[in-house]
Amino acid sequence: SVGASCTNDSRRQFSDYVWAALDAKYREHVQQEFYVFRIPESLPPLQEVMPSVVAGLEIGCHLYDFFYSDELRTWVPWMDTIPSYQVPTSAKYEEIVVPSTDSVRLIHVFQLLVRHNKNVLCSGPTGTGKSANINLWLLKQAPKHFQAITVNFSAQTHVNEVQDLIDSKLEKRRRGVFGPPVGKKMVLFIDDLNMPQKEFYGAQPPIELIRQWHDYGGWYNRKEL
Repeated sequence: SVGASCTNDSRRQFSDYVWAALDAKYREHVQQEFYVFRIPESLPPLQEVMPSVVAGLEIGCHLYDFFYSDELRTWVPWMDTIPSYQVPTSAKYEEIVVPSTDSVRLIHVFQLLVRHNKNVLCSGPTGTGKSANINLWLLKQAPKHFQAITVNFSAQTHVNEVQDLIDSKLEKRRRGVFGPPVGKKMVLFIDDLNMPQKEFYGAQPPIELIRQWHDYGGWYNRKEL
């Protein structure tokens, strides 16, 4: 995809950059901004586009606030893709998670990857709701055949504890082969992945165990070694 790796600060600039190629009047506005901030002028050539390409968009709008619907064949604001949120009357304060454009966008990409058997690494600043939104989706919105397992890493997390926890959630199929209950798909959510304390040579055994699982599809049974 184009523009997906932009940081939060540079998304507005990228959006303006795209609009400068689509609209002549807005192009002048962008050129003035580039001059003020002393950004080298390297705008793309002005393009002629069909109205259907920008259907649902207002000239100069923030492109990252919109989602292209294949079904409707138009751009739709991210917040219009979810039901209107109302705080449940019985909800505790610490349990309230109000959706935002960022959270809706995050969960859409996250669930799309998970449903297609892709491993997901969600990074970002502390306290921005990554864990809360992912946990909310796994508990209430994930398909019924998903079996979510949550592991919270800390500086004291030991590699054997992680292996034993995951093993305890699996059933033995045959010798050397384990898996979730029949008809279920296990989804492992690791919170604070970077937290395990480093060893003398810089290794973090709990993370190495997960890496081994990704690379080789499993690990050794310590009891049989």
